[in-house]
Amino acid sequence: MKVVLTASELRKWKRATGRKVDGAVRSRLAIKRANKIGTAPDQPIDGPDLGSGRNR
Repeated sequence: MKVVLTASELRKWKRATGRKVDGAVRSRLAIKRANKIGTAPDQPIDGPDLGSGRNR
């Protein structure tokens, strides 16, 4: 599944968490988005669910 993360979504996550956006973060956010899309196909995506990034 192809997932598009916009620069504004990544900036929002960075401001919310204070952490650096790198390849690992982008991968984790894309997987989270894909899982959200895959588990609730009939529900609209209401924006980035980027979380705090603290769950590792």
